[in-house]
Order: sequence, then C-alpha cells, then structure tokens
Amino acid sequence: MVRGGLLSVRPIGASQSSFASIVYDQVIPADEPVRVWRQILDGTIREADFASLYADSQRGRPPFPAIVMIRMMIWQFMAKLSDRQMETAARYDLRVRFFLGLNPDDPVPDATTLCLFRKRLLQAGRERQVFDALVEKARELGFLKEGYEELTDTTHMKTAAAVPTIVGLVQQGIRRVLLAWRAQDPQAATEVAQRLRLEEYLGERLHLERASIKSKRGQRRFRWVVKQAYRLLADLPAEQGPELQQAVEVLRRILNEQTSDDSEPPKSETDETDSDQGKGQQIKGRIATANDPDARWGKKGSIQWTGYKTAVFEDSESELITDIDVCPGNRPDSETVPPHFDRTPQEKQPADMVADGAYGYPQLRQMLKEKGIVLIAPRTTKCQPGPHPGGGLVALKEDHAIRAKVERKQAELVKYHGLRVARYLGLAKVKVQAYFTAAAVNIKRLGLLVVNATCA
Repeated sequence: MVRGGLLSVRPIGASQSSFASIVYDQVIPADEPVRVWRQILDGTIREADFASLYADSQRGRPPFPAIVMIRMMIWQFMAKLSDRQMETAARYDLRVRFFLGLNPDDPVPDATTLCLFRKRLLQAGRERQVFDALVEKARELGFLKEGYEELTDTTHMKTAAAVPTIVGLVQQGIRRVLLAWRAQDPQAATEVAQRLRLEEYLGERLHLERASIKSKRGQRRFRWVVKQAYRLLADLPAEQGPELQQAVEVLRRILNEQTSDDSEPPKSETDETDSDQGKGQQIKGRIATANDPDARWGKKGSIQWTGYKTAVFEDSESELITDIDVCPGNRPDSETVPPHFDRTPQEKQPADMVADGAYGYPQLRQMLKEKGIVLIAPRTTKCQPGPHPGGGLVALKEDHAIRAKVERKQAELVKYHGLRVARYLGLAKVKVQAYFTAAAVNIKRLGLLVVNATCA
C-alpha cells in the first residue's frame, strides 16, 4: 500500500519457521543451485539498504519487504518471466519461495505490486544498486582482482514498440498528446478533439496509416495529419503537466524531423529510405516511434534494427559482468567506454581492455592511456579526425581470441534471459531490465565460482 507517496514495512519473510525448514529440506536438494544463490544474496542485499523506499507508518496494510521484491525481480529476469508469470511462480513453486525467503504459507506479491515497486525503485534512482552490490560482493570474495583484464562489446536490443511509417509516426505523436491532455483535463481534451475532428485518436485503438510516403495516398495523408498536429498544438493549454509537456516535446520533434515545412516531407533523405516498415526514421537519429521516443535506428554489420545497444563489460578471468549499460541504437560502440570509466572508481579500473575494431579510435586509445589502461583492439580504418597518440597496442591473434568470452556472455544474456527485446518503453526502464538481467547472470556465475572454490 502506498501512503503519502512512500511505502511502509511489513515483517513478511523476516524469519523462516521450523515448518518451512522441514519442507524446504525435503523438497529442495542440498546441491540445488538456488541454495547457493540465496546464500549469496543473504550476505549482499539487506533490508536496511532500501529503508528510504519505505515510510515508517503503522496505518493501513503494509506491503512486502524490499528484499522480497528485489529477489522477485532477479528471479523474473533469470527465468525470463513476465510479471504475471512471476506471480504464479512465487505462488506455486516452493523453490522460488525458498529463494525469496518466504515461508510456504506466506502471501506473495501480485503482478501489480511488482510493477509498482519497479517504478518506485526507478523514481528513487536505485535501479543499479543490486547489480553494483553483487560486483562488490565478487571483489570481497576475491573473484575480481586488482588490475584485471576487461572485455567489452555491444549487442543490439529491439524496442518493445511497433515502428510505424512516417504518417503513422505523426499519428502516434498526436494520440500521445491527446491522451496526456485527457489525463490532465478530460473535458477540455475531449472538446478540442471533437472540434478538430480528432475523436479517433482518443479511442481504444488507433488505425495507423500504412501507406508509404512515396505513394500519392501516403503524401495526401501525411499533409492531412501534419495539419491536424499543428492545429492541436495551437489549441493546447498554457498550463501543462510533466506528461503533457513530454508528449508535446515528442510531437514537435517529430514534426521538425519529418517535415521540410508545415506540410511537406523532406524531399531527399526520407523519400529514399521510407517503406512500410518505418525506415524513414533511419536518418540522423530521428525518432522512430512516438511510443518509445528514446529508441533509434541502428546498424551493426549486416544487422539493422530499431531500439538500443547493450554494452557489456566482463572480467576475462572470472567471467563476471563488471558493468552493463544501454544506449540508443545509433550510438557508436566506442562511446560506451567513457561513461563506464566515469562510473568506475580509479582503484577498481582494469589494467587493460580488449575490444574489437569498433573501439580502435585514436581518441579512445589516448583517453585510456591517460588513465593507465592499455586498449587491445585493432586500429580502425575509419579514424576520426585528431592527433594519433603514437602509442597503443595492436592486438595479436592469441590475445584477441579471449574476446569470445564476452560474446558468449552476450549470447547468454540474449538467449536465456531475453535481452534481445526490450520489455519496457523508454531508455530508463530498459536500463532496469539490463541491470537486473546482469545481476541474475552474475548470481549464477558467482554460485558456480563459490562451489568450485569450496570443492577445490
């Protein structure tokens, strides 16, 4: 339950009853990996670490502890489950209940509770905390050593939103503005929609125009929806809430990017690339879909997609993920490296970094050299302007072969944990998916490392 914008604590799962111990001992084998995973989390994630998410109130029915919700999110991404599937698993699977720290007869959070907690975690800016805590745990256990060798690469992630044609894109922008306005002032939004003949945009579903901008029908429809968009923008209220402001900003940007004046599409770039699959938004990082305005068209080799890039950083020895980040699909691979070292304290940075030719720019080599880090990557033939540092290391085949480890890690994230397709809309929410997926993969790897170290 939410009271005063905060959550309040309840003691569910705080202790395990003797009955639960008997049941779990009989049902879950001693060598079950989930026992090691829970042991790792018990010493890493504490309720006190998330105390600021909760209100100290005795009124109303208090919700579930943060550690239960966080473990649900970890298992959800580990098993590639939806919110409702996670609720079902927690309700009927004793192995999942054991991992969550619940007794067999404890109530479990429902799908809505899980969704609201994820939103609360994002609003508080705590979405990386679990992943960072597991990385620190690996350092404490000695699996991440000083001066380690780091591997990095990116892989593509498709947006969860459908990519429309240019005409459909403008329609999406109009609908988003009207829905945000209706949430703020239902009466005013409905009256304006009726006066401007935009009632269809407030329906349950909107039929998006599928005609290409190259066709005569597509050009006629484009001129009409652009006029509708400008008329709507002229009638907007002076006072706008955050959601309405964001929707208006997206629509204005779509119009600026997709029109050469108030009614005509660009005559050169867009017409050459437009198709029924929305490829008209591939030019210069334009918005591809109003439902996910952070997604961008990207190309990597022969692969083309609309969405994001996931940058993975991995320790070559332990094969643990040391960092993960998400950026729009049109960003170059090499631009993911500087933010990584901004997040990593100097004493925890690697001695060298192994990457492919997409990272072999002189500027990146010089930046890492100033930090005392050697970049092992082939020199790119598409060097950006700037002075060559004169140093650097061209990777030998035997040194560069270890990059297969990070590619294998990416395959694990994509194939077994669903990181190929975004679950949510918006870059901030997609990052939540990446952080908890990486946390789940690190727990699996830590469990194996702990077992091997114990048996050695």
